[in-house]
Amino acid sequence: MSRSQIIGTILGFFFVTFAIYGLSLGNNFVAWDDNYLIISNAIIKGFSWEHTVSAFTSFDPELYDPLIFLVYQFNYMIGGIDPFMYHFTNLVLHTLNALGVCVVLSMLTKKRWIGILGGLVFAVHPLNTEAVSWASALKDVLSTFFFLASLIVYLQYRKNGDRKWMLYAVSIILFLLGLLSKVMVLTLPAVLILMDLYENRQWSKRMIHEKIPYAVLSIIFGIVALLGKQDIVTQSTIVEKMLMAAKSTIFYVWSYLWPDRLSVLYPYSKPIILASPDFFVPVLLVTAMIGIMILTFKKARPISVGIAFYLITLFPTFFNFAKGNYFYVASDRYAYIPQIGLLLALFFVVDRLLERQTARYRQEYIYTGVGIILLILSVLAMRQSLVWKNTETLFLQTLKYHPDAQAARLNLGYVYRESKMYDKALEQFDIVLRREPDSALAFANMGLVYEKQGRIDDAISVYQQGISAKPRERDSYMSLGMLYERLEKLDEALALYIKVTEINPVYAPVYANMGSVYVQKNDLTAAQAAYEKAVSINPHYADAHFNLAYIHTKNGRLAEAAAEYETTLAIEGDTIETLQTLTGIYAEQNKVDDTVRTLQRILAIDPANTFATQLLQAIESQNR
Repeated sequence: MSRSQIIGTILGFFFVTFAIYGLSLGNNFVAWDDNYLIISNAIIKGFSWEHTVSAFTSFDPELYDPLIFLVYQFNYMIGGIDPFMYHFTNLVLHTLNALGVCVVLSMLTKKRWIGILGGLVFAVHPLNTEAVSWASALKDVLSTFFFLASLIVYLQYRKNGDRKWMLYAVSIILFLLGLLSKVMVLTLPAVLILMDLYENRQWSKRMIHEKIPYAVLSIIFGIVALLGKQDIVTQSTIVEKMLMAAKSTIFYVWSYLWPDRLSVLYPYSKPIILASPDFFVPVLLVTAMIGIMILTFKKARPISVGIAFYLITLFPTFFNFAKGNYFYVASDRYAYIPQIGLLLALFFVVDRLLERQTARYRQEYIYTGVGIILLILSVLAMRQSLVWKNTETLFLQTLKYHPDAQAARLNLGYVYRESKMYDKALEQFDIVLRREPDSALAFANMGLVYEKQGRIDDAISVYQQGISAKPRERDSYMSLGMLYERLEKLDEALALYIKVTEINPVYAPVYANMGSVYVQKNDLTAAQAAYEKAVSINPHYADAHFNLAYIHTKNGRLAEAAAEYETTLAIEGDTIETLQTLTGIYAEQNKVDDTVRTLQRILAIDPANTFATQLLQAIESQNR
């Protein structure tokens, strides 16, 4: 392609994706990880050495993906917590990924039209809407970007011969960046072997040795991932995983061919047994897929390699079906990379069919047929992207297709509660309890609604029901404890918090709550120990550091108090309230330079701040 053609293709892809997803750039965040990963995440609220260290020493909470935090830091630095920048970043990365798919398919098939059309299908397919429109799915689009970049560079390295070792090194580095974005890309070593087989490369020690650095990285990050997902991995049996894997494998294929009734959740509540048609049929179909993969390897290799690519890259998702007390068949974003294999196989079939037509009709078939498909997919993708407008629209659609999606009802009830639509919130929680009478989360959330309505006795009763229903879950204990604390029933609150520590000894918020109770009981020694325990579990717990600073101040340990306030600011960013308190600490220690520096930080936020201006003037007059 000429330079002008390349530029035209790139601009064309961006035009298409922004035409489809442009309206969704105005979407809000949704109460589906966005709060934890972005809105309330202290790690992203700053671009400093301390925040970078925090990014590389934290899980999110299940995955180790530090590059995600770094990109969020960049977004926060530009636009704060405005959702636009986060959605814009996802959309740009998705467009680049579509161009990457275009390059990969072109390199593999040696046919530019397949690459361009395959990339466009990837760009506009509604199954990818979750990865584009969900701010927390940055990990999916970013890791895919590095996955594709590493794959493209490797293919170029193989094309240019063994002398281009720099390309080989760059490919490994890009793979590492992909793993630091999301561990799902760990299948790349197997994909590279697949690419060698596709190009009919002969087996040799050199071929295997080339993959060793990739394999080592995959093993290391795979182990780290298992550490973060131990609870999820152990929540289902091997048989359940295998049967759900077969079902999800066919589910994604069907959703790709017929993208209807897409949802953020696909719950499954029936027995998971082979005798059920829900699993017996998918097992047969997966077996047939594997048979086709084997039979087509010699005469129709793109079909064989496409199926293998799909199965290999989908494999890491087969351990992630059970969450909490629920099973989920699939998540749309899990097909983001695997679909490339489907595209390779599908377009090979299309190309073969077109070769049987006369040259006169070939272009008409391509432009008319694919054009209609792209238009339909584009409309569906645009419509699906607006489902992510806010939490209410997202989960109302989920419940439209899956009325038994308990997690959706709980989140919808939470939205209604925060919007002071208490009757609607109670309605959702009541439905959850009718379907699941021992749902501790439903009891806890219902109790919070009663509290906001001033129905304290009802709230206490509901919390106690939650404790009776699920005595080994912390939610109702925590909610009742906080209510007792507000009612100044400190001993009752403390007893409940202690019970939470027995259920979950590494739950940092409960130690912070215990510290609050001890402060009210004027037991500063016990309060300090509780806050120190909280920050030892979660070093990024800003409120615990702030309260620990207060304890040190009360005990006259001003240097320790200043250090804790500085830590608080490093975690959550500069706030005038904390900076003013810190100014007083430095002034009391006669640390003039630190006092001036802190006042200047206040003025950087609020140039007209009277407190900072007057105190700076007083310091300057004293030093004349």
